[in-house]
Amino acid sequence: MFLPQLFFSGILLILVNADELQFVNLIYRHGDRSPMHTYPNSRYKEDFWEQGFGQLTQTGMRQQYKLGQFLRQKYNGFLSKDYSRYQLKVVSTDVDRTLMSAECTLAGLYPPDHRQTWNNSILWQPIPVHTGSIYSHYVPNVTVCPYYHLLYKNILKGDWLKKMDIENAEFLKNISRNAGYGHSLNMSDVYSLVDPIKVERFHNHTQPGWITDDVYSKLVTLCDAFLTYIYKQHGIQRLIGGSLLEKLVSNMDHKIISTLPLEKQRRMDMYSMHDTTIVALMSALGLYNGVAPSYGACVGVELWKESRNETYYVNLWYKNDTNADPYVLEIPGCNHTLCPYARFKSLIADVLPGDLDAACRLPFYMNEYVIAFVSGAVFLMLLVLAVLFCRSEVKQRHKRYLIDKHGETL
Repeated sequence: MFLPQLFFSGILLILVNADELQFVNLIYRHGDRSPMHTYPNSRYKEDFWEQGFGQLTQTGMRQQYKLGQFLRQKYNGFLSKDYSRYQLKVVSTDVDRTLMSAECTLAGLYPPDHRQTWNNSILWQPIPVHTGSIYSHYVPNVTVCPYYHLLYKNILKGDWLKKMDIENAEFLKNISRNAGYGHSLNMSDVYSLVDPIKVERFHNHTQPGWITDDVYSKLVTLCDAFLTYIYKQHGIQRLIGGSLLEKLVSNMDHKIISTLPLEKQRRMDMYSMHDTTIVALMSALGLYNGVAPSYGACVGVELWKESRNETYYVNLWYKNDTNADPYVLEIPGCNHTLCPYARFKSLIADVLPGDLDAACRLPFYMNEYVIAFVSGAVFLMLLVLAVLFCRSEVKQRHKRYLIDKHGETL
Protein backbone atom coordinates (compact mmCIF):
# COMPACT_ATOMS: atom_id res chain seq x y z
CA MET A 1 0.00 0.00 0.00
CA PHE A 2 1.40 3.40 -0.95
CA LEU A 3 0.57 6.52 1.07
CA PRO A 4 2.51 9.58 -0.12
CA GLN A 5 2.89 12.71 1.92
CA LEU A 6 1.17 15.92 0.92
CA PHE A 7 2.05 19.34 2.28
CA PHE A 8 -0.36 22.19 2.87
CA SER A 9 0.93 25.53 4.10
CA GLY A 10 4.00 23.81 5.47
CA ILE A 11 1.96 21.33 7.57
CA LEU A 12 2.09 17.62 6.88
CA LEU A 13 -1.29 16.39 5.71
CA ILE A 14 -2.12 12.67 5.60
CA LEU A 15 -4.99 11.77 3.31
CA VAL A 16 -7.89 9.94 4.89
CA ASN A 17 -10.90 8.14 3.39
CA ALA A 18 -8.72 6.61 0.66
CA ASP A 19 -5.65 4.51 1.16
CA GLU A 20 -4.46 3.29 -2.23
CA LEU A 21 -3.02 5.61 -4.85
CA GLN A 22 -3.95 4.27 -8.28
CA PHE A 23 -2.85 6.75 -10.92
CA VAL A 24 -1.25 10.19 -11.28
CA ASN A 25 -1.62 12.77 -14.07
CA LEU A 26 1.11 15.43 -13.98
CA ILE A 27 0.94 18.61 -16.01
CA TYR A 28 3.79 21.06 -15.70
CA ARG A 29 5.10 24.20 -17.34
CA HIS A 30 8.56 24.13 -18.87
CA GLY A 31 11.49 25.69 -17.04
CA ASP A 32 12.98 29.17 -17.38
CA ARG A 33 13.47 30.28 -20.98
CA SER A 34 14.73 33.18 -23.03
CA PRO A 35 12.02 35.66 -24.12
CA MET A 36 9.74 34.74 -27.01
CA HIS A 37 10.57 38.07 -28.69
CA THR A 38 11.62 41.52 -27.58
CA TYR A 39 10.35 45.10 -27.68
CA PRO A 40 11.83 47.54 -30.24
CA ASN A 41 14.02 49.55 -27.83
CA SER A 42 15.39 46.58 -25.88
CA ARG A 43 19.13 46.15 -25.93
CA TYR A 44 18.71 42.38 -25.64
CA LYS A 45 18.03 41.21 -29.19
CA GLU A 46 17.82 37.58 -30.22
CA ASP A 47 21.58 37.13 -30.67
CA PHE A 48 22.09 38.19 -27.02
CA TRP A 49 20.52 34.94 -25.85
CA GLU A 50 22.77 31.92 -26.26
CA GLN A 51 20.23 29.80 -28.16
CA GLY A 52 17.99 32.60 -29.41
CA PHE A 53 14.39 33.29 -28.45
CA GLY A 54 12.07 30.87 -26.64
CA GLN A 55 14.77 28.41 -25.56
CA LEU A 56 15.29 26.65 -22.25
CA THR A 57 18.10 28.17 -20.18
CA GLN A 58 20.45 26.38 -17.82
CA THR A 59 18.42 27.84 -14.96
CA GLY A 60 15.35 26.20 -16.52
CA MET A 61 17.19 22.89 -16.78
CA ARG A 62 18.03 23.01 -13.08
CA GLN A 63 14.41 23.91 -12.21
CA GLN A 64 13.09 20.88 -14.07
CA TYR A 65 15.72 18.56 -12.63
CA LYS A 66 14.69 19.75 -9.18
CA LEU A 67 11.03 19.07 -10.04
CA GLY A 68 12.02 15.54 -10.99
CA GLN A 69 13.76 15.08 -7.63
CA PHE A 70 10.63 16.33 -5.86
CA LEU A 71 8.52 13.82 -7.79
CA ARG A 72 10.92 11.03 -6.86
CA GLN A 73 10.59 11.92 -3.17
CA LYS A 74 6.82 12.28 -3.38
CA TYR A 75 6.09 9.10 -5.35
CA ASN A 76 8.96 6.88 -4.34
CA GLY A 77 7.45 3.46 -3.78
CA PHE A 78 4.51 4.18 -6.04
CA LEU A 79 6.89 4.49 -8.96
CA SER A 80 9.68 1.93 -8.95
CA LYS A 81 13.15 3.31 -8.47
CA ASP A 82 14.15 1.87 -11.83
CA TYR A 83 12.53 3.30 -14.93
CA SER A 84 9.80 1.07 -16.37
CA ARG A 85 8.06 1.80 -19.65
CA TYR A 86 4.96 0.10 -18.27
CA GLN A 87 4.61 2.57 -15.41
CA LEU A 88 5.19 5.93 -17.08
CA LYS A 89 4.34 7.75 -20.29
CA VAL A 90 5.67 11.22 -21.05
CA VAL A 91 4.10 13.57 -23.60
CA SER A 92 5.36 17.00 -24.65
CA THR A 93 4.36 19.68 -27.08
CA ASP A 94 6.64 19.71 -30.09
CA VAL A 95 8.64 22.68 -28.84
CA ASP A 96 12.31 22.71 -27.88
CA ARG A 97 11.83 24.06 -24.36
CA THR A 98 9.10 21.58 -23.40
CA LEU A 99 10.96 18.62 -24.87
CA MET A 100 14.14 19.58 -23.02
CA SER A 101 12.18 20.26 -19.82
CA ALA A 102 10.72 16.75 -19.97
CA GLU A 103 14.19 15.27 -20.37
CA CYS A 104 15.55 17.27 -17.41
CA THR A 105 12.57 16.31 -15.22
CA LEU A 106 13.11 12.63 -16.05
CA ALA A 107 16.80 12.95 -15.21
CA GLY A 108 15.82 14.06 -11.70
CA LEU A 109 13.10 11.42 -11.37
CA TYR A 110 15.09 8.44 -12.62
CA PRO A 111 18.82 8.73 -11.88
CA PRO A 112 20.13 5.35 -13.02
CA ASP A 113 21.23 2.92 -10.33
CA HIS A 114 23.86 0.28 -10.91
CA ARG A 115 21.47 -1.96 -12.86
CA GLN A 116 20.39 0.74 -15.34
CA THR A 117 23.73 2.52 -15.56
CA TRP A 118 24.96 2.14 -19.12
CA ASN A 119 27.96 4.48 -18.83
CA ASN A 120 29.75 5.03 -15.51
CA SER A 121 30.73 8.54 -16.59
CA ILE A 122 27.13 9.64 -17.30
CA LEU A 123 24.54 9.49 -14.50
CA TRP A 124 21.69 9.71 -16.96
CA GLN A 125 19.59 7.32 -19.00
CA PRO A 126 17.44 7.88 -22.11
CA ILE A 127 13.69 7.81 -21.50
CA PRO A 128 11.20 8.30 -24.36
CA VAL A 129 9.26 11.55 -24.66
CA HIS A 130 6.32 11.43 -27.07
CA THR A 131 5.36 14.44 -29.15
CA GLY A 132 3.97 15.46 -32.52
CA SER A 133 0.53 14.34 -33.65
CA ILE A 134 -0.23 12.55 -30.36
CA TYR A 135 -0.48 15.95 -28.67
CA SER A 136 -3.20 17.20 -31.01
CA HIS A 137 -5.44 14.25 -30.13
CA TYR A 138 -6.48 15.88 -26.87
CA VAL A 139 -5.35 19.51 -26.95
CA PRO A 140 -6.19 21.39 -30.14
CA ASN A 141 -3.59 23.13 -32.23
CA VAL A 142 -5.23 26.55 -32.07
CA THR A 143 -3.62 27.60 -35.35
CA VAL A 144 -5.85 25.09 -37.16
CA CYS A 145 -8.92 25.24 -34.93
CA PRO A 146 -11.44 27.52 -36.71
CA TYR A 147 -13.92 27.63 -33.84
CA TYR A 148 -11.18 28.78 -31.44
CA HIS A 149 -10.34 31.67 -33.79
CA LEU A 150 -14.00 32.65 -33.97
CA LEU A 151 -14.33 32.60 -30.17
CA TYR A 152 -11.12 34.56 -29.67
CA LYS A 153 -12.10 37.14 -32.26
CA ASN A 154 -15.45 37.69 -30.55
CA ILE A 155 -13.81 37.89 -27.12
CA LEU A 156 -11.55 40.70 -28.34
CA LYS A 157 -14.69 42.67 -29.21
CA GLY A 158 -16.07 42.30 -25.67
CA ASP A 159 -17.16 45.22 -23.48
CA TRP A 160 -14.65 44.39 -20.72
CA LEU A 161 -11.68 44.73 -23.06
CA LYS A 162 -13.03 47.97 -24.50
CA LYS A 163 -13.46 49.31 -20.97
CA MET A 164 -9.92 48.28 -19.95
CA ASP A 165 -8.44 49.82 -23.11
CA ILE A 166 -10.15 53.13 -22.32
CA GLU A 167 -9.20 53.12 -18.63
CA ASN A 168 -5.54 52.36 -19.38
CA ALA A 169 -5.18 54.28 -22.64
CA GLU A 170 -2.79 56.94 -21.32
CA PHE A 171 -0.59 54.41 -19.49
CA LEU A 172 -0.41 52.11 -22.52
CA LYS A 173 0.30 55.06 -24.84
CA ASN A 174 3.28 56.19 -22.73
CA ILE A 175 4.62 52.67 -22.32
CA SER A 176 4.31 51.97 -26.03
CA ARG A 177 6.25 55.15 -26.86
CA ASN A 178 8.99 54.35 -24.33
CA ALA A 179 9.32 50.80 -25.63
CA GLY A 180 9.72 52.05 -29.21
CA TYR A 181 6.47 50.85 -30.75
CA GLY A 182 5.13 52.90 -33.63
CA HIS A 183 1.60 52.52 -32.31
CA SER A 184 -0.17 52.34 -28.98
CA LEU A 185 -0.57 48.88 -27.50
CA ASN A 186 -3.91 47.72 -26.16
CA MET A 187 -4.83 45.11 -23.55
CA SER A 188 -4.54 42.20 -25.93
CA ASP A 189 -0.97 43.26 -26.80
CA VAL A 190 0.37 43.63 -23.26
CA TYR A 191 1.77 40.09 -23.06
CA SER A 192 4.13 40.83 -25.95
CA LEU A 193 5.74 43.54 -23.82
CA VAL A 194 5.50 41.88 -20.40
CA ASP A 195 7.24 38.69 -21.52
CA PRO A 196 10.66 40.18 -22.46
CA ILE A 197 10.58 42.61 -19.53
CA LYS A 198 9.82 39.80 -17.08
CA VAL A 199 12.63 37.61 -18.46
CA GLU A 200 15.13 40.48 -18.35
CA ARG A 201 14.27 41.15 -14.70
CA PHE A 202 14.42 37.45 -13.81
CA HIS A 203 17.96 37.30 -15.19
CA ASN A 204 18.95 40.58 -13.47
CA HIS A 205 19.73 42.38 -16.73
CA THR A 206 19.90 46.17 -16.68
CA GLN A 207 16.72 47.80 -17.95
CA PRO A 208 15.89 51.35 -19.07
CA GLY A 209 14.77 53.86 -16.45
CA TRP A 210 11.16 53.93 -17.58
CA ILE A 211 10.69 50.31 -16.40
CA THR A 212 10.15 51.16 -12.75
CA ASP A 213 8.79 48.70 -10.19
CA ASP A 214 5.39 50.40 -10.38
CA VAL A 215 5.30 50.21 -14.17
CA TYR A 216 6.34 46.58 -14.13
CA SER A 217 3.76 45.73 -11.46
CA LYS A 218 0.97 47.38 -13.44
CA LEU A 219 1.97 45.64 -16.67
CA VAL A 220 1.95 42.25 -14.95
CA THR A 221 -1.43 43.01 -13.36
CA LEU A 222 -2.92 43.92 -16.75
CA CYS A 223 -1.41 40.85 -18.38
CA ASP A 224 -2.77 38.53 -15.67
CA ALA A 225 -6.19 40.18 -15.92
CA PHE A 226 -6.26 39.64 -19.69
CA LEU A 227 -5.24 35.98 -19.35
CA THR A 228 -7.91 35.44 -16.69
CA TYR A 229 -10.54 37.11 -18.87
CA ILE A 230 -9.72 34.94 -21.90
CA TYR A 231 -9.77 31.64 -20.03
CA LYS A 232 -12.89 32.32 -17.99
CA GLN A 233 -14.85 32.18 -21.25
CA HIS A 234 -16.65 28.83 -21.34
CA GLY A 235 -15.92 28.15 -25.01
CA ILE A 236 -12.17 28.63 -24.54
CA GLN A 237 -12.20 26.59 -21.32
CA ARG A 238 -13.97 23.78 -23.13
CA LEU A 239 -11.66 23.71 -26.15
CA ILE A 240 -8.30 24.09 -24.39
CA GLY A 241 -8.67 23.13 -20.73
CA GLY A 242 -11.58 20.76 -21.19
CA SER A 243 -9.90 18.77 -23.95
CA LEU A 244 -6.88 18.06 -21.75
CA LEU A 245 -9.12 17.37 -18.76
CA GLU A 246 -11.01 14.83 -20.87
CA LYS A 247 -7.73 13.03 -21.55
CA LEU A 248 -6.89 12.96 -17.83
CA VAL A 249 -10.31 11.46 -17.07
CA SER A 250 -9.79 8.90 -19.82
CA ASN A 251 -6.48 7.91 -18.25
CA MET A 252 -8.16 7.34 -14.89
CA ASP A 253 -11.08 5.46 -16.44
CA HIS A 254 -8.67 3.10 -18.18
CA LYS A 255 -6.83 2.52 -14.93
CA ILE A 256 -10.06 1.57 -13.14
CA ILE A 257 -11.12 -0.97 -15.76
CA SER A 258 -7.67 -2.30 -16.62
CA THR A 259 -7.28 -6.07 -16.53
CA LEU A 260 -3.55 -6.05 -17.20
CA PRO A 261 -1.24 -7.54 -14.60
CA LEU A 262 -0.44 -4.93 -11.95
CA GLU A 263 3.21 -4.73 -12.95
CA LYS A 264 2.20 -3.77 -16.50
CA GLN A 265 -0.43 -1.16 -15.61
CA ARG A 266 0.57 2.43 -16.19
CA ARG A 267 0.79 4.51 -13.04
CA MET A 268 1.62 7.99 -14.29
CA ASP A 269 1.17 10.19 -17.36
CA MET A 270 3.39 13.25 -17.50
CA TYR A 271 2.66 16.27 -19.73
CA SER A 272 5.37 18.86 -20.44
CA MET A 273 3.52 21.95 -21.59
CA HIS A 274 3.06 25.71 -21.21
CA ASP A 275 1.70 28.36 -18.84
CA THR A 276 -1.47 28.74 -20.91
CA THR A 277 -2.06 24.98 -20.71
CA ILE A 278 -2.11 25.15 -16.92
CA VAL A 279 -4.24 28.31 -16.92
CA ALA A 280 -6.76 26.66 -19.24
CA LEU A 281 -6.86 23.46 -17.18
CA MET A 282 -7.22 25.28 -13.85
CA SER A 283 -9.89 27.56 -15.33
CA ALA A 284 -11.86 24.58 -16.61
CA LEU A 285 -11.74 23.18 -13.06
CA GLY A 286 -12.82 26.52 -11.58
CA LEU A 287 -9.52 26.77 -9.69
CA TYR A 288 -7.50 29.45 -11.46
CA ASN A 289 -6.55 32.23 -9.06
CA GLY A 290 -5.45 34.82 -11.61
CA VAL A 291 -1.72 34.40 -10.94
CA ALA A 292 0.23 33.21 -13.98
CA PRO A 293 2.04 29.88 -13.45
CA SER A 294 5.76 30.17 -12.74
CA TYR A 295 8.41 28.24 -14.63
CA GLY A 296 8.21 24.60 -13.60
CA ALA A 297 4.72 25.01 -12.09
CA CYS A 298 3.11 21.58 -11.74
CA VAL A 299 -0.44 20.28 -11.30
CA GLY A 300 -1.08 16.78 -9.95
CA VAL A 301 -4.40 15.00 -10.58
CA GLU A 302 -4.39 11.79 -8.54
CA LEU A 303 -6.79 8.85 -8.54
CA TRP A 304 -7.21 7.16 -5.15
CA LYS A 305 -9.19 4.11 -4.04
CA GLU A 306 -10.73 3.30 -0.70
CA SER A 307 -10.01 -0.40 -0.40
CA ARG A 308 -12.88 -1.17 1.99
CA ASN A 309 -15.65 -0.38 -0.48
CA GLU A 310 -13.83 -0.03 -3.81
CA THR A 311 -14.76 3.68 -4.05
CA TYR A 312 -12.56 5.99 -6.12
CA TYR A 313 -11.59 9.58 -5.33
CA VAL A 314 -9.71 12.41 -7.02
CA ASN A 315 -7.12 14.55 -5.26
CA LEU A 316 -5.56 17.67 -6.80
CA TRP A 317 -2.40 19.50 -5.79
CA TYR A 318 -0.56 22.49 -7.24
CA LYS A 319 3.08 23.50 -6.98
CA ASN A 320 3.63 26.97 -8.43
CA ASP A 321 7.27 27.30 -7.41
CA THR A 322 10.03 24.71 -7.66
CA ASN A 323 11.35 25.97 -4.30
CA ALA A 324 8.01 25.76 -2.46
CA ASP A 325 5.86 22.91 -1.18
CA PRO A 326 2.70 22.04 -3.12
CA TYR A 327 -0.72 22.72 -1.70
CA VAL A 328 -3.89 20.68 -1.97
CA LEU A 329 -6.74 22.07 -4.06
CA GLU A 330 -10.40 21.75 -3.14
CA ILE A 331 -12.52 21.16 -6.23
CA PRO A 332 -15.54 23.49 -6.37
CA GLY A 333 -18.65 21.45 -5.64
CA CYS A 334 -16.82 18.96 -3.42
CA ASN A 335 -16.74 19.48 0.33
CA HIS A 336 -13.38 17.82 0.82
CA THR A 337 -9.99 17.76 -0.87
CA LEU A 338 -10.76 14.17 -1.79
CA CYS A 339 -13.60 14.32 -4.29
CA PRO A 340 -15.57 11.16 -5.13
CA TYR A 341 -14.63 10.26 -8.69
CA ALA A 342 -18.22 9.99 -9.92
CA ARG A 343 -18.97 13.40 -8.41
CA PHE A 344 -15.83 14.85 -9.99
CA LYS A 345 -16.87 13.62 -13.44
CA SER A 346 -20.35 15.09 -13.09
CA LEU A 347 -18.91 18.47 -12.04
CA ILE A 348 -16.69 18.78 -15.09
CA ALA A 349 -19.07 17.27 -17.66
CA ASP A 350 -20.05 20.61 -19.21
CA VAL A 351 -16.43 21.54 -20.08
CA LEU A 352 -15.55 18.28 -21.85
CA PRO A 353 -15.69 18.82 -25.63
CA GLY A 354 -15.97 15.19 -26.75
CA ASP A 355 -14.80 14.80 -30.35
CA LEU A 356 -12.08 17.45 -30.62
CA ASP A 357 -12.13 17.62 -34.40
CA ALA A 358 -15.86 18.23 -34.33
CA ALA A 359 -15.49 20.80 -31.53
CA CYS A 360 -12.98 22.77 -33.61
CA ARG A 361 -15.21 22.91 -36.66
CA LEU A 362 -17.35 25.97 -37.16
CA PRO A 363 -21.12 25.47 -36.89
CA PHE A 364 -22.58 24.71 -40.32
CA TYR A 365 -24.13 28.13 -40.68
CA MET A 366 -20.77 29.80 -39.85
CA ASN A 367 -18.63 27.79 -42.26
CA GLU A 368 -16.93 30.14 -44.72
CA TYR A 369 -17.75 27.92 -47.68
CA VAL A 370 -21.39 27.68 -46.62
CA ILE A 371 -21.52 31.43 -46.10
CA ALA A 372 -19.93 31.98 -49.51
CA PHE A 373 -22.36 29.55 -51.16
CA VAL A 374 -25.43 31.06 -49.47
CA SER A 375 -24.22 34.59 -50.23
CA GLY A 376 -23.65 33.63 -53.86
CA ALA A 377 -27.04 31.95 -54.08
CA VAL A 378 -28.78 34.99 -52.57
CA PHE A 379 -26.92 37.31 -54.94
CA LEU A 380 -27.84 35.13 -57.92
CA MET A 381 -31.47 35.00 -56.82
CA LEU A 382 -31.57 38.79 -56.45
CA LEU A 383 -29.94 39.14 -59.85
CA VAL A 384 -32.54 36.86 -61.45
CA LEU A 385 -35.36 38.76 -59.74
CA ALA A 386 -33.89 42.03 -60.94
CA VAL A 387 -33.69 40.74 -64.53
CA LEU A 388 -37.26 39.43 -64.39
CA PHE A 389 -38.45 42.73 -62.95
CA CYS A 390 -36.67 44.68 -65.67
CA ARG A 391 -38.11 42.46 -68.40
CA SER A 392 -41.59 42.85 -66.93
CA GLU A 393 -41.15 46.59 -66.74
CA VAL A 394 -39.98 46.74 -70.37
CA LYS A 395 -43.02 44.72 -71.49
CA GLN A 396 -45.40 46.96 -69.56
CA ARG A 397 -43.88 50.10 -71.06
CA HIS A 398 -44.04 48.62 -74.55
CA LYS A 399 -47.68 47.67 -73.99
CA ARG A 400 -48.54 51.19 -72.81
CA TYR A 401 -46.75 52.60 -75.84
CA LEU A 402 -48.81 50.49 -78.23
CA ILE A 403 -52.05 51.43 -76.47
CA ASP A 404 -51.19 55.11 -76.68
CA LYS A 405 -50.24 54.81 -80.31
CA HIS A 406 -53.08 52.64 -81.64
CA GLY A 407 -55.74 53.30 -79.00
CA GLU A 408 -56.39 49.64 -78.50
CA THR A 409 -55.37 46.76 -76.32
CA LEU A 410 -53.16 44.20 -77.98
